[in-house]
Parts: sequence; structure tokens; C-alpha cells
Amino acid sequence: MHEEDGKYYIEFFKVGNVVKVTAIDPVSLEEVCIVAPENASRDEMTRIVVQKLERRISKLLEERQANQQNNRKNTKTRAQSAVPSGRGILA
Repeated sequence: MHEEDGKYYIEFFKVGNVVKVTAIDPVSLEEVCIVAPENASRDEMTRIVVQKLERRISKLLEERQANQQNNRKNTKTRAQSAVPSGRGILA
């Protein structure tokens, strides 16, 4: 989580006999939704949607770190391949 642990926007929207619950992280602007039966408790719906949002944020952070590592490796590989093999003239 971020510095503002646990501070998410939670929205409940009743549609027929179900409730659409949306959680938004104000820092990353990530948003997730669940649909639950109307007789489920608000606490339970909130817990589930927050867990889903935290998993999404965690997965995005892992992907971002993996991409940064791949970019570092690619940069080193490109730099090494740009080194001449000792033949020709560099201009």
C-alpha cells in the first residue's frame, strides 16, 4: 500500500437485488468493482473489494519493477552490442 494506507473511496450502488461495490485508490487512480447480493453486509463487501484493489495495486507494482529490471538489462545489452569488434573506423 501507499503512505495513506487504507484510504480508499468506496461506492455502493444498488441495482435490482445486487449491489455493485467500487473501490478507488486516490493515489494510483486504480479502480476495481465487485457485485454482491443485497443481503451481504457492508463490512464484508468492503473487505472483499479492498482486498481486490490491494491485489491489483500489488500486481501493478510487481509488473512495474519487472519492467524496470528488463529495461536495465536491455540498456546494458544495447550498450555492449554498440561496442565495435575492433574492425573498421569509428567516425
